Amino acid sequence: MTNENAPKRAESYSCEYCDYVCSKSYDWYRHVSTRKHKILTNTNKNASKRVKKYDCICGKTYKHASSLCNHRKKCKYDENNISINSTMNSTIDSTIDSTDKSKCMNSIVENEDISYKEMFLELMKKNSEITNIMIEQHKTIQTMVPNINKSKTTTNNTTNNNFNINIFLNEQCKDALNMTEFIESIQLSVEDLTNIGELGQTKGMSNILIDKLNSLDIFKRPIHCSDIKKETIYIKDQDKWSEDTGQKPKLKHALDEIVKKSMYAIPCITEDPDTIVKTMSEVLKDPREDKKIISRIVKGICL
Repeated sequence: MTNENAPKRAESYSCEYCDYVCSKSYDWYRHVSTRKHKILTNTNKNASKRVKKYDCICGKTYKHASSLCNHRKKCKYDENNISINSTMNSTIDSTIDSTDKSKCMNSIVENEDISYKEMFLELMKKNSEITNIMIEQHKTIQTMVPNINKSKTTTNNTTNNNFNINIFLNEQCKDALNMTEFIESIQLSVEDLTNIGELGQTKGMSNILIDKLNSLDIFKRPIHCSDIKKETIYIKDQDKWSEDTGQKPKLKHALDEIVKKSMYAIPCITEDPDTIVKTMSEVLKDPREDKKIISRIVKGICL
């Protein structure tokens, strides 16, 4: 009675190659169709095939003649007080003819099944590859040399330009106004404000700054541009010259101050409501065309 009620023992499938066990035939068939199983079973089948071996007199065995050749260069085994490594090197490096070389090699590897033709072809192939690599490297170097010289020239020119502009600013322009002092000194005229309304924000605002700067001696100006294309601007503030990099925050701050001056000056200069509205709308135009204004200023003050 006990045997009848006992659960049936599941049939087990086992793969020794993959160390895999399962109880369902579906899983078993899925396993034997996997790439891993096929590789391992094929490997074991191929292992039974006879593989040609290359033996060294020191006892080590290799599957390839090239591997044996590489091993011989490092082998320290001593037979009859003759070093195999030194014998091989002296044989290869000697200038004897091909017949003598063959005899020397045969005496070293006597009774060994080695295909020296295969070894020679392998070495020739490696030498050819190395030669091709060296040729390509030489071509690459020849291509790079002019670029390196050009880069050095550009670097030297940039260094010289930076050195020259620093001398100009710190020596010749050491008495220049600070930007804050310059902005405070600006007195806006009716013409300045009218131009903002008629010419627009970009031309009107940039013309004010350019005209006021050009009215100063070049060595007294608080702003200089050394490169129009790169818009490289230097501004003096707190008695120190520095480059206004990135988004030109110092120059934008100066434009903000001119906007404030314009707003206060418009009602004092004219009572014409149309002029006031037109000018004020351009002054307060948002977003302000800072990029265009800065480009015009750079062109107007570049050294």
